[in-house]
Order: sequence, then C-alpha cells, then structure tokens
Amino acid sequence: MKKIAFLLCAVVLLAWSSSQAASEMARKEAINYYNAGVRAQKDGNLQEMKASYTKIFILDPENKELKKLVLHNYGVLYMKSGNYAKAEENFLDVLKMDPNFEAAKKNLGLIYDKTRSKLEALEYWLKFFNIDVNKMKPQNPIMADEKPDQPF
Repeated sequence: MKKIAFLLCAVVLLAWSSSQAASEMARKEAINYYNAGVRAQKDGNLQEMKASYTKIFILDPENKELKKLVLHNYGVLYMKSGNYAKAEENFLDVLKMDPNFEAAKKNLGLIYDKTRSKLEALEYWLKFFNIDVNKMKPQNPIMADEKPDQPF
C-alpha cells in the first residue's frame, strides 16, 4: 500500500512539474510574440502585429502585464491614425489595470491636448506632474522694488 501511495505521489509530482515547465515555456514564447508584434507595429506591418498579439493570448491568456502592454500599443496605433476616442478608451483601460503606467498617462495627455479645451488639458497635465495649483499662487501681493529706467 505504501508503494502505491509513493508511486501515486511521484506521478502527481511529475505531472505538476511538467505542467509548470510547459507553462513557463508558453510564457516565454508569449513574450517572443509580443516583441515580434512590437517590431511589426514599428515597421507598419499591422497584419503581422495583430497575428503576433493574438498568439500571446492563446499561449498565456492570464498574463495581465502583456495584456496591458498590448492594449497600450493598440492605443498608440489608434492615436496615430487619428482615432482619439478609441485611443483614449484604450489608455483609460490600461490605467485601470495599472494607475502608475506613465506612458499611458502621457499619451492620454497628448490626446487631451488635441481633443479638449486648453484649460482641461492644462488641468490634466497639472495632475500628471503632481502640481498643486494652490501652491503656485502668490499668497500676498508682490510689489516692484526697482525704479523703472524710463519715467512714466
């Protein structure tokens, strides 16, 4: 009975380690496809880009980091083609996944510069750079100390 239990444990352990190795191989291959997709996107080969990005999610469907990067890269693609609404949607989705993803925040700011009022875009950039508008305002009136060279 002990031998059977031992063999059963060994088989389970072997199956688990094989599964882990296969999972690691799939993850590495997904990263390779991501890199191929980025190269294709830079070269303007959108068909190859889409094929590479699709293969990522077949190989490693739970990889949230790659999903975030692919979603961001599609946002860049939409932005370059002038589809600012779709690009904004992608960047906002990326920021839901990772609120600190700097590239998505910067690209969102560039979209706001093009699609919103200057005041709205300025408000966004002030938040992006963590600038407190209240600290920028002088608290007391500032008086000129020097006499002008020219009389009034």
